[in-house]
Amino acid sequence: MKSTLEVLLMFLREVMKPRALASTLPSCDKTSNLTLADCVVLARAFDYLSKTCGSDEDAVGIYLDTFPVMRGMHERDPVLEEALVLMSMRLANDGKKYASVRLFGGALLSTFDTITDLYMIYQFYLTGANGFANASLISLLSNISIQLAFVFVQNRNHPSKGRLFKEILYVLSFTKPGVDAFRVVIGAEHEVGAAMSPKMEMMMAKCSELFTEAIPGALIQTYAFLVGSNQSNAAIFSLIVSVFTSSFTATGMSFAMDLDKNQRAQTPNFYGYVPDGAMKKVKVFVSMFLISACQLTAKALACALCAVESSMTVVIYLVGESLLFLAYKLLRRDFTYWIPIDGLTGVLLSALIRVVFK
Repeated sequence: MKSTLEVLLMFLREVMKPRALASTLPSCDKTSNLTLADCVVLARAFDYLSKTCGSDEDAVGIYLDTFPVMRGMHERDPVLEEALVLMSMRLANDGKKYASVRLFGGALLSTFDTITDLYMIYQFYLTGANGFANASLISLLSNISIQLAFVFVQNRNHPSKGRLFKEILYVLSFTKPGVDAFRVVIGAEHEVGAAMSPKMEMMMAKCSELFTEAIPGALIQTYAFLVGSNQSNAAIFSLIVSVFTSSFTATGMSFAMDLDKNQRAQTPNFYGYVPDGAMKKVKVFVSMFLISACQLTAKALACALCAVESSMTVVIYLVGESLLFLAYKLLRRDFTYWIPIDGLTGVLLSALIRVVFK
């Protein structure tokens, strides 16, 4: 190869193929000596850095410092750095396409789960199973109450006076998951007056839904099915939807955290278990989803069987498990959560958040 243009054309063809970081560096430092294998190595490295560094500029900077041949091309053609930044942004946007499908799918499943829960509440009241109906209703109202509290904290200082009212309507109409997903997909920024970013707001809302509605709903419906209060096809379908919603939400949250550039840059020893490549990502996501679904089903069944024997057994089991988890966090000196609140309030809030996530 003699020209920079030929090198760039081969580089562009290879960089769009998702790969992991190469284990070897190009054996030459001049473009005139580059081979196709060297271009493949350069493309793999750029693809890896663009997906793991905190920003596109950092990825390009590290890339140019690592490979002398690319640094030499940049010295001859300074516009190369700008082109690489744009290319890194393009690679990130390709990943967002899959993220948008995942987010909107989760939002749709969440809304559908709420609808099936409302139907089961109606069925419980219709068949005289008032205890199960009341428990399901309390679970649903708890989620709505916490969502409204989040909305108030998030928008109480917002410059727009009508913003809080609109957000309340989203919660009451059960469209909040879709609105949150849309904001994250379009890359909405942290607005002035907002308590948290759109991404963090969506994560907190999903945690609330898991803790107060999806998982409790699965437990209640499993118990109702075992004691024979409602064993219809609709009850089985609603139970499956609750399990799938919980599993999809938990998997999506873990997946999003791992693919976040900032998380990978700050905690490289933990994040980074999701590989590059569309099919590999799908395999990991499906595997995590199935494992989560099986785990939730087993735990819901275990709690329901304990409840058939004695409701106090379930309380002892869940409280004991939570206390062991908190003791483990204390021994590791990892009890206090990252929210900057000191004193007794910070301790109580940290304990609540730890139990919710557990």
